[in-house]
Order: sequence, then structure tokens, then C-alpha cells
Amino acid sequence: MPLTNEQRRKRYAEDPDYREKVCATAREQGRLRRARDAQKLECDPEFRETKRKDRADRERRWRYGLAKGDYERMLLRQHGVCAICEQKPRATLCVDHCHSTRQVRGLLCRTCNMGLGCFHDDPRLLRKAAAYLEDWRKTQARSRPSLHGSRLPSPGLRSA
Repeated sequence: MPLTNEQRRKRYAEDPDYREKVCATAREQGRLRRARDAQKLECDPEFRETKRKDRADRERRWRYGLAKGDYERMLLRQHGVCAICEQKPRATLCVDHCHSTRQVRGLLCRTCNMGLGCFHDDPRLLRKAAAYLEDWRKTQARSRPSLHGSRLPSPGLRSA
């Protein structure tokens, strides 16, 4: 007659030989599973994609507290584009979050996410940077005729 769970737990706690046998079996099963998964990762693109998504979901859960599917819902809410530049990204959108509260704010492309990070998420610095760029553009618009002989390309035009 097979042992009940309670009997197995008791035997495991009291019998070191039985405990070692159980642990050895678990180690062997883990080794076999890892070998099988490694082979499938090489050969099966669908399995590889599933594993990648599972890993990304676990990472988002651990890092940001997002449950499985939360990322996809946020992506749908943003229509698949970056919350700042509203461009469709080449890669997966980054989860933007407040570093002090760890609260998720939205999804950003890597460029916008890095830009916020470089300004330490400080709106005052971002406003100063925007004012700096606007002032520069105004200055350029006023002085454009004098740049005729300049080697600088005009904005928006690519040199051939």
C-alpha cells in the first residue's frame, strides 16, 4: 500500500537515506528537464518564444509587481506606442516607474526611457532642456540667412 503524504513527510524527516534518495531523484529529474528544455530551445522557435515571454513576465512581476497580462493591457491602452513620443517601437517597450515609490507610470521606448533617466526624472530639468532647445531654434530661425556659407546642414535635410 502506498504511503500517504503525511507518512512520506515523516519518513523524509526521520530517515536520512530516504531523504537522500528523494533529493537524488529530484536532482536527476531537474537535470533531465534542463537538458530537454535546452534541446527544445535550440530546435523549437515557438517554445523559445514562450520561454522568453515567461521570463519577461517573471521579471516584470519581481521588478514592478505587474501580474501576468498587466503589461499587455497597458500596451493596448497605449495603442502599442510609447507614452511620450507616440512612436511604435522596434523592440519591447520599457516599463517606466518612479524610482522612489516604485509605482509604474507607463510604457516608454528605450530612447524616451533613457532620456527621463538621464534627467533623473526631474520635470524642472526637462522643462529647462525644452526651453534651451526652443531658444536655440528661435536663434537659428533668425540667423539662418547668415549661415548661407556655413557647412552646417539645415535641420530636416539630409546631406547626400
